[in-house]
Amino acid sequence: MEEQPTISRQGAQRLRNRGYHPPAGPSLGGGSRSAAVPLAKVENAFVLAASRRIFRAPGSPPPGTIRSLAYFSAVIEEVLELRHS
Repeated sequence: MEEQPTISRQGAQRLRNRGYHPPAGPSLGGGSRSAAVPLAKVENAFVLAASRRIFRAPGSPPPGTIRSLAYFSAVIEEVLELRHS
């Protein structure tokens, strides 16, 4: 079975080693989940969250600006819990 790309703390460390330093604030990588998240799951969560923002009830107010990846953390958890039949 082919190994899938993941987002991990090691990847974040490599970005910091290359000079990228995220702004101060809550860290998504510092949570209780120590395993890496498959990139495909993160992509699916982004698509799901974006779809929910686009296809909302008629007449509802426009959604607010997404200011950090923390917006997606609940959707990523939701996608990780999905079971396929």
